[in-house]
Amino acid sequence: LFILMPSPSIAAEWLHIPLSYGSTSTQKVQVYGEEAVWQQSDGNDLEIFYFDGMRISQITNNSGDDENPQIYGNYIVWEGHDGNDKEIFYHNLLSSTTSQLTSNNDEDASPCVYGSYTAWHSSDGSDYEVRYADLSATTPLIVSVTNNSGINDYAPDISETRIVWISSDIST
Repeated sequence: LFILMPSPSIAAEWLHIPLSYGSTSTQKVQVYGEEAVWQQSDGNDLEIFYFDGMRISQITNNSGDDENPQIYGNYIVWEGHDGNDKEIFYHNLLSSTTSQLTSNNDEDASPCVYGSYTAWHSSDGSDYEVRYADLSATTPLIVSVTNNSGINDYAPDISETRIVWISSDIST
């Protein structure tokens, strides 16, 4: 895995900065400005890594797979396996704290982030629903965007004033 950055001293030159080495599995790279996040195997499971433009930090170090990282502003979000199912986790870059956002029996996956807001889809056992939360709150409140039966609502994306997602009837 490499990141290309414009060289500050040489016009029209790009710096190639290696972010991972060896034969470890590196996947799902996301870039925000000069920062990047990705998932990479530590030899046992998948972990989340962060490049701040100068150095690499390992954000997670546990026994469950951490996948699908996204970065925007001061937040990194991802889905992680808690030993039972997938849950949503986030890391605040300003406070250097990592928190578990969801803790339920639902399969929570595909997080996205914009500013302090994150959205994801959650399986309620019969279909997928879209949820969101404001990560800047002391205790983030999880809000259901959709709540319908027989319709899969999944793959959300979020921007300043919108959440969009895919809906499909599961009976067809």
